[in-house]
Amino acid sequence: MTLRLFGVTLLAATAVAKEVVVLSTANFSETVGTKLWLIKFYAPWCGHCKRLAPVLDEVAAAAKGDISFGKVDCTIDDRLCTTYGVKGFPMLMVIQAPTRWVYNGRRKKDDLLTLVARMQMPAVRPLQSASDLEQAMEGEMGSPVVFMQGRSAGAADASAATEALAAFDAAAHTLKHTDVFVSAAQPELLRKLMGGTELPTLPFVARLERGEEPRLLTEVATQASIEAFVGTQRVPSFSLADDSNFGTLMNVPKGNGFMPLALLLLDPESTGKDGPLTMDASFEGVGGALRTLSREPALRDQFVFAMACGAEFEEYLKEIYFIDRSTLPRLIVLWKGDYFLGFFTTLRSFFVDTPGEAADAASMRAFLERVASGAEGFGEFEGRAGAPARWWRLAKGYMPQLHTLDWLPRGTFVLPPVLLVIYLLFKLMSAPDAEYYERELAELQGARQQAMAKAAPQVEPLKSKKGN
Repeated sequence: MTLRLFGVTLLAATAVAKEVVVLSTANFSETVGTKLWLIKFYAPWCGHCKRLAPVLDEVAAAAKGDISFGKVDCTIDDRLCTTYGVKGFPMLMVIQAPTRWVYNGRRKKDDLLTLVARMQMPAVRPLQSASDLEQAMEGEMGSPVVFMQGRSAGAADASAATEALAAFDAAAHTLKHTDVFVSAAQPELLRKLMGGTELPTLPFVARLERGEEPRLLTEVATQASIEAFVGTQRVPSFSLADDSNFGTLMNVPKGNGFMPLALLLLDPESTGKDGPLTMDASFEGVGGALRTLSREPALRDQFVFAMACGAEFEEYLKEIYFIDRSTLPRLIVLWKGDYFLGFFTTLRSFFVDTPGEAADAASMRAFLERVASGAEGFGEFEGRAGAPARWWRLAKGYMPQLHTLDWLPRGTFVLPPVLLVIYLLFKLMSAPDAEYYERELAELQGARQQAMAKAAPQVEPLKSKKGN
């Protein structure tokens, strides 16, 4: 998308390339001021920080427009980093006082240059023609998602429409670092937007994705409702997962937690095509079957859908999930945050289908419906919390007879150690205190003395001979 598309012309690059300025507590406020900055908060020992350093230098040298670049060493200025909410390294933050945007997207040179250009554009960009719409549909930063608000003088309540527009503009300003917001008012453009279907009552917000039906938000009342809609609809209906977008796919909000990711693991060799796995695999075979499921409303509202190359993570899949490459394709559901025994945990849990289940749409639908309904039992936790369930699966690998117990929910094999811990805690909490033991000891000593007194021989005192 060209920068002139929305009538925004950025300043040409000066002859002197920009540099990444070293910022500290001493010069931060005065240097940053109210200008637009992209700042890296880092630690020298951090490997990701070291890899990002040359990329940020290249971005600063190539960037155009009125934006500056800086870096803060958090091992030196820890108080400054705490003030800006730094919790991990490296953190990229766009600052234009009083607003801050934390950037968690891709960190390659082209992606950061796109971010730099986007942050210098208006938060909401007007569409004037069908060609503008086509260019907007190409998306930015690898995302095919576009958000639109219809504007019309024919809205039933002009005051409500004005408030909705203000809410939309505010949400766009807050989320401009991650999402593309555009607006359209021409009836013919809106009809093209909706694919020729009947228009909803204006104003409205639509999520567009090429080849998919628009998703609508018709209650455009508050900034919060718009931001919530954008958050849940940010990712494509079906994605090719890799290290650049995996975090985004795992962090799609839903209520107080996150939506589970239904991830299809494929072996590129099984697709019959040479080279790495591409989105072409989502239009045929088992990939096409899962893509079809992603369009079903009942599942679309429950899961984020994606596929990935299982061969690239062969050792990891075998170690963590006990998935052998020879059993691909496999369908796995990853869940960041789940309820376990009534308590919410941020541990990542997972469900794994049985070998051969990811063969067609019907089998995968049945598996996903079991997960969504809870019939699949508790998810197995990654890390130490999931050790009991993994040991059980490992035991089944050596003793096939144990598969006769597969009808039990997966969480069944997590319960014994949990119940043991609860029992030990109960015993610890109900254990007698020191005063109890002192009373018991005193009672025992008293009883002993009484018993000794009763057992002692009765000796009459000698009478005095005096007076006889």
